[in-house]
Amino acid sequence: MKRLFVLTCATLAFMFISSCKHQKYEMNNMMPMPVDVSEFINSGDYEPDSCKRRLNHLKRTSPLILDESYETMLKIKLKKWKDNYNVWLKKNGYDTLYFNIESLLLYKLTRYQYSYIITDRPVDVYRTDTPLSINGIENIRFYFQLDEKGEFVSDFSENNFLDTPCDTDNSEYQDVYSISSEDHNSKRKPS
Repeated sequence: MKRLFVLTCATLAFMFISSCKHQKYEMNNMMPMPVDVSEFINSGDYEPDSCKRRLNHLKRTSPLILDESYETMLKIKLKKWKDNYNVWLKKNGYDTLYFNIESLLLYKLTRYQYSYIITDRPVDVYRTDTPLSINGIENIRFYFQLDEKGEFVSDFSENNFLDTPCDTDNSEYQDVYSISSEDHNSKRKPS
């Protein structure tokens, strides 16, 4: 009888400890709909990153550190961003932007920031801090997304994908589309 009591107590203690390790976590995706993210956190691959008692981000415990194999794609993404921005500049009567991306080692300027859920799987957000000055913004930052396999999900964006009141590292808004003649390095073309 004593063994049965000890065995029962041990089983209950084990169940209690196991249930503590496997908590339920839920956060909103971009729809916004609640998504159960417990498997990602309980696996140890991610940690919860809450803001004002709300789970907004996930933090990957071992994020991918970009290497030279990503350099070509990063340059392609930056060139695409520049080409799209130049289209907007031309359309609005401004001289186009020129900068040499070949001299930059973008993978060395890129760091993991956080992960979030667009639909049902985590997407990792990376930030590239450049020495470029665009529209009066010094050292412009670009953001992009990678999936769990390290594949690109998005192009470069000058704005953070998910802004929260607690994310001071990424909260700076970079408005490159509101150009005043004082801020733009080139002069407005004559009409």
